[in-house]
Amino acid sequence: MSMTPQLFSLSGLAVELRQDRRTVAKKLRGVAPDGELPGGHRGWFLATALREIDPPRRSYQSAPPPPEGFEYLAGQNPVDQAAALALRLVVERMGALAAAMVVGAGGEMKIAFVVKDMMTVAAVQEAERIAGMMGLPALRFDPTAFADANWQALAEAAGEEVDLPAWETWKRERCGGADG
Repeated sequence: MSMTPQLFSLSGLAVELRQDRRTVAKKLRGVAPDGELPGGHRGWFLATALREIDPPRRSYQSAPPPPEGFEYLAGQNPVDQAAALALRLVVERMGALAAAMVVGAGGEMKIAFVVKDMMTVAAVQEAERIAGMMGLPALRFDPTAFADANWQALAEAAGEEVDLPAWETWKRERCGGADG
């Protein structure tokens, strides 16, 4: 079974949330639907409906500020903040982890160097897709926050010298200068 959000009609939401259909309709009045169901009926994801039907019971404005670089999440639901934070932190480490895996599998350093950038780009794209599916705010990645691989330790493990300029040249020749 595919793990994708499902659209619900007002009646479907009423059943799932154990609320009267009229109550659900009143609370979703003015909320743009997330899509269209067969027959042209409006549909909402459960997450969208829950944000409107069961709003937070306290102001998130009084919560402590989010960490540096995550200021745009201030005032968001703490669960959404945590999800966005987790996605970003995983993405920011993914490239360095991928480089270590290449070396651990016996790959050359120049390949690890390229895979780091390629995996970072792929991880950003996937995190943005997931955030969109979850209805989270844009993740706003800061390229300077991405963890760099410990090239010295990886080169030692691979039995090679650190040669960033040569790896960069190989990357440009192999990938056309793209970072991914």
